[in-house]
Amino acid sequence: MPNANTVNIESGIFGVLIAPKATVTINNTSSGWIVADTVTNPGGEWHFVYQNLLLPLEVTVEAEKRLDDAAPDREL
Repeated sequence: MPNANTVNIESGIFGVLIAPKATVTINNTSSGWIVADTVTNPGGEWHFVYQNLLLPLEVTVEAEKRLDDAAPDREL
């Protein structure tokens, strides 16, 4: 559903819902993963079935310009 703007879950679903541009509204009990712009849950339940996701982490990367194994004497 890459182009969907609105997804209303009126009956239960099980699986992966990929609607990155959509507002998803959960109105019934379902299980799986949701990829969406916005998720609202006024009257249903969503069960996330995978428990071993890694926590986000911050990474710092440093780089150095090299030209023929030497720092260049000017901007390239």
